[in-house]
Amino acid sequence: MTILEKKTVFIREPTLEDEKMFLSAMQRSQSFHSPWVKSPQTPQEFSDYFERYQQANQKSFLVINKSDAITGVFNISEIVRGAFQNAYLGFYAVVDYVGQGYMSAGLKLVLQKIFKELNLHRIEANIQSENTDSIYLVKNNGFRNEGYSPRYLKINNEWRGHEHWAMTVEDYVRNDPEVLKNDHVDIVPYNSEWPGMASTEINKLRAILPSKKVIDIQHVGSTAIPGASAKPIIDIQIAVNSLEEIKAIAISALQKLGYEYWDENPDSERMFFVKGMPPFGEKRTHHVHIFEPSSKHWRGKIIFRDYLISNPDVLRDYEKLKIALAQQHTYDREQYTDAKAKFVKEVLKKANDFGPYKITINHDVRDADEKIIHEGMLVFTEGVLGDKEKWFEKSFSILLKDEADKVHGGILAKFDSESMYIDSLWVDESLRFQGFGTKLLKVAESEAYKLGCRYLTVDTYSFQAEGFYLKNGYERLGEIKNYYLHHTKIFLRKNIESLISQ
Repeated sequence: MTILEKKTVFIREPTLEDEKMFLSAMQRSQSFHSPWVKSPQTPQEFSDYFERYQQANQKSFLVINKSDAITGVFNISEIVRGAFQNAYLGFYAVVDYVGQGYMSAGLKLVLQKIFKELNLHRIEANIQSENTDSIYLVKNNGFRNEGYSPRYLKINNEWRGHEHWAMTVEDYVRNDPEVLKNDHVDIVPYNSEWPGMASTEINKLRAILPSKKVIDIQHVGSTAIPGASAKPIIDIQIAVNSLEEIKAIAISALQKLGYEYWDENPDSERMFFVKGMPPFGEKRTHHVHIFEPSSKHWRGKIIFRDYLISNPDVLRDYEKLKIALAQQHTYDREQYTDAKAKFVKEVLKKANDFGPYKITINHDVRDADEKIIHEGMLVFTEGVLGDKEKWFEKSFSILLKDEADKVHGGILAKFDSESMYIDSLWVDESLRFQGFGTKLLKVAESEAYKLGCRYLTVDTYSFQAEGFYLKNGYERLGEIKNYYLHHTKIFLRKNIESLISQ
């Protein structure tokens, strides 16, 4: 049972007959209001207050309970018409009724007046940062923070800084059932224009965000999977050095591109933005997710995308599931997303699973480790590759072992402050084409990122693994023809932006 279920709450404009009750309530609340606001305390101040709010560009509403007592006051001031259609909101509670829900209930009724009767487009409340109760009130009723101005208003003869909390009519109606119907889940056939749309948007995002704070930007989600049916929404994720540092920059920057920020997002590991969502637009076109690269979300979205690209049968199952769920939850996006969660979790488990095998990483490479990996490579390439010179500063090994510690594959890598070089990558013949090579490579790339390397490089022969590395996001830098026994040597590289994606 809520606090207000047994109470009747309504709002009305003040009358001259309210003077005695009004002043008594404000006088009792004077110390509670200080230092945030100065309410009328004398008959003359009440008269001035009453006269002011009889003007056409001012409105005041009293919050009244079932006993006809004043529980709070909301003042709408400086109403501007024309192209602006804006006003400012001030308020103060009566101390006897604090914490009982009257102000929240009253604010909801005042917002109805503002947007449905006064037909304003925007209302703004300016609140001192230390006034946490007032900030809680407006935030919980759908206002969003638009910034801070120092020395903004003079309160009790002192210039004080204020946060700007605002609401537009679009914010007010966004949870209206009719509006939500326009924001429905729709699965459509693959559109070959989606990658280009993503690339265009990524370029715009790079242009407005500080490059020193952005590590990587990726096109993810079903529109990033060639041939996949999907919601026609481009999902883009951004990895940043610090979520806390980027927040103040990203909100205003993305708003310039038409994005709305989901301030109520309960997930502290991400920021989420939407472009085109009704009532702010006709239809969603883009989502932007911002994470730190250590977030499980950042890695998970890329691993999920890449796994579906590499496994067409799993992709088909996912498409069938989405189409069925879209029919069941057409007008409930949260239910649609929650219903997919089990499938996504199972795919991520498969993509990250080494089965009965385990991975060991050793930064103090033993000769035995190097010998095992090189011998595996020699068997695999029928003796074409021999040992390589140790021209990097440091090296480490990654070994794929079974429960008895027998090695079935591994990587030997060398690195310095700039780059990591994959000397050898080998998987036992019996485990080939089961994804172990890709998984080992991802472990190496993750290690490269942790070590601060800018690039990961590899060379291979034309008959060997060029396709494997290209599939895993490496770019072909060049080749040397007839390098060894008439074989062409291929040089490939992956930069740090792609490294952290894996």
